[in-house]
Amino acid sequence: MQALRRALGDPDLDHVAPHLTVVPPLRLRSAELEPALALLRAAARRHPPFEVLLGPPATFAPVTATLHLPVLEGERLAGLRTAVFRPPLVRETHPYVPHVTLLASAGAGRIAAACELLAGFRTAASVHRLTMVARRRTDDGASRWAPLADVDLDGVRAVGAGPLAVELAAGTVADPPSLALLAPPAGTVPAGLVVLARREGAPVGLAWRPAEPDGAGGPVPAVFVETAVRGQGIGTLLRREWLFRDARRRAAETVSR
Repeated sequence: MQALRRALGDPDLDHVAPHLTVVPPLRLRSAELEPALALLRAAARRHPPFEVLLGPPATFAPVTATLHLPVLEGERLAGLRTAVFRPPLVRETHPYVPHVTLLASAGAGRIAAACELLAGFRTAASVHRLTMVARRRTDDGASRWAPLADVDLDGVRAVGAGPLAVELAAGTVADPPSLALLAPPAGTVPAGLVVLARREGAPVGLAWRPAEPDGAGGPVPAVFVETAVRGQGIGTLLRREWLFRDARRRAAETVSR
């Protein structure tokens, strides 16, 4: 898909990753962010990664001059959308047509040429993560979409029961509410593989990708646990979960090669 976007001259190639939109852009109040993130985690807990069949190129012109790959087989995608398209992540919109955008805007000639040249194109794509993005102003004054929070499909599990139960959720970025409450060491930017621990919905700890491997050559996560709950085994849970998710990702990358 990136090769197609590059060949078509997509100006958003380096700023917007290939994606399937399940919730159209909307405004969230500050108080709605945590409930929205909870929806993502609940959906990810119930839905494992899956594949969709895409192609051939199509357009929404004349309403919108897009060039995109429509989803040809998307039953599991429909189930995922149903799980997250709920308050506060819901608003009146056009009928849902799942697709991967190749060009957000293109001339009629380019659209026609691409649709003719790629009329037989079809490809399978893996859907493995739910990401919430936000429009942000960059240093150069441009306005671009950037990840605000995410969670791996099948990347959420609960450990324990009752008031001591802990929810562990794996992704690639730590969401703002978690960073604000946990306040990890100054200069820390959790990224790569991030595992967040929550108790009764409140963040209590996180583990993230290390800067260096351990002496045996394997990865060792950096772990931070909120002061009030230290000594309760949360750090151990985070470390084990991070190592498990890291090994799982490495195995998936090896198979994909």
